[in-house]
Amino acid sequence: MTPTKLQITTIDDVVKNINRLLKIIGAKKTSGGKIRGFCPSCGYDSFEVFQSQRTKKIVWGCNNNSIDDKDEHRWEIEEELHSKRIFLEEYYPLPVTEIIFAEFPFFKLDRKKDLSVRIFEYKDIKIELIPSVLGHPTAWDEPLYLFAVRLSKDEFGKTGRVPEWVEFHVLDYLRWIEKADKEITGERARAIEGGLKRMKGLQVVSTIKYGTEQKLVQGEGIITGWKFGKRCGLDSGMAAIRLADWTRIHIQSNRIIHLPEDFFCLPPIERKIYQILHKHLGRQKQFIIGIENLRTKSGYERDLRRFRYDIKGIIPSCLDIGVEFLEYGNIRVKRIQTKNEKPHVRIT
Repeated sequence: MTPTKLQITTIDDVVKNINRLLKIIGAKKTSGGKIRGFCPSCGYDSFEVFQSQRTKKIVWGCNNNSIDDKDEHRWEIEEELHSKRIFLEEYYPLPVTEIIFAEFPFFKLDRKKDLSVRIFEYKDIKIELIPSVLGHPTAWDEPLYLFAVRLSKDEFGKTGRVPEWVEFHVLDYLRWIEKADKEITGERARAIEGGLKRMKGLQVVSTIKYGTEQKLVQGEGIITGWKFGKRCGLDSGMAAIRLADWTRIHIQSNRIIHLPEDFFCLPPIERKIYQILHKHLGRQKQFIIGIENLRTKSGYERDLRRFRYDIKGIIPSCLDIGVEFLEYGNIRVKRIQTKNEKPHVRIT
C-alpha cells in the first residue's frame, strides 16, 4: 500500500491537514484558535500560517510585529518538507500490525505501573499476560512494536525473508510516529529503552496457535530481544529489536493489518477500537459485534456501563471507522465503496 504524499499548496490544504502541519512546525492550536510555538529565529511564541501575496505559496512563521525583516522569520511549507525530509511516508509507508495483536489487548491503555497478571478469555481463547518487575507494556510502547513489524514486512517484501533482528535509527522511528523532525533527548531515550524492557519482560501464556505446526504461544514476550546504543555494540542512536517467532511467521504468511497514516494521532483507546473493528471487518461488507466483547478485546478496565457511555464518543472520531448502535448492546459496522472505488468504513 503506497501512501499519498501530502501537498500543502493552498489555504484549503492547510485547513484539511492542520494537525499534521502543526506537528511539522512544532506548534499547537490553543482553545482560542491561535497557533502557538517557538520561532526558530527569535523565540517568539506565536505563529501564523498564510498564503504569500507575492509568491502565492503557503508560508509559516513568526508574527512578531517588533522585528524589521520578517522574511528571515518565515519559511515556505513545501521547501521545509523537501529540504528536511520530514514526510517519511516516502521512506516508511503506513503502519501495520500483526493480526493477533490487533484483536487482543497486549498493551495497557494507561501508563500506571501494573504488576498484576492480566487474564483475558474469549470463546476458546485464553490469554495470560505476566509482567516483569517493570510492569506491563503500554500503548505508548506499542509504536516501537509496530515500527519493527513495518520494517520486517518491508524486508520480507524485498528479500523474501523475515529478518531475525530489525535494526533502525531512533531518529527515523521518532520522525515516523511524529511526522516531524525530532531530537534524541535523554527523556525520549529513557522512554524507548523502558518500552523495550517492558515488551521483552512480558510473558504471554495462551491457547493461541500459529504456523503450520499449530504451535501454542507459551512463555514468549512481545519481543524476544533488544539492543540500544553503544552499550549493546551498536552505533550511537541505533536500536535493534528481535520479534517473537509467532509474529515473524504471521508477517511471512501476510497475516497483518494495514493502519491509516493518522493512526498515531488517536488516543490509546481509539487506536485499539480501530484495530479491533478493522480486523473483524476484513473483506466483509458488514459485521456485528457485542459491546461486551469489544470491551474485553480492547482491554478497557472500567465497567460495562462506563464503556457503553464512552464508546459513543470514541468510535465516531476513529478516522474512517463508523458504526450503527443496535438493540441488545450490539454494534454494526458496514463497508461501502468511495468515489475512487477504494472500500472504507463509514457511519451508517
